[in-house]
Amino acid sequence: IEDEPRVVELAQGELEKQPRADVYRCDGPVKRGIAREAMFYRPPGVSPDGDRGESQFDVERRFAAFVEQKLLRPSTSDKKLQRTVVVFTHGVAIRSFVRRILGASTKFVANTQTDNTGITELRYEPKSGDFGGWTLVRMND
Repeated sequence: IEDEPRVVELAQGELEKQPRADVYRCDGPVKRGIAREAMFYRPPGVSPDGDRGESQFDVERRFAAFVEQKLLRPSTSDKKLQRTVVVFTHGVAIRSFVRRILGASTKFVANTQTDNTGITELRYEPKSGDFGGWTLVRMND
């Protein structure tokens, strides 16, 4: 078991530990920012723990860097070299990564749901051309 900081939840900056109902008011600045900037909206300021606010795109990039560095191997078709890896992460983090690998809309994370303890299963199969890469097997199961 390894502790990996690149798969943690989106840092909400100064909005951390604030009541959700206050932060996400329909007429509030956060909702307006999200409507205007979609996955690129970055909450302002720094959290009490010292973390700067991150956008969904920031999370997507750091999660992808983890996957590329730690999980992907050079292209091979040898079944003996395939492996199963389990990553325990958070809702916005996994939805951001799934958005990236599917090439989905900038509103994908806001329009999808992952419940606590939900399972998202992905498969990576390196193949030439457009027939390889990531497959979403199941999400929020």
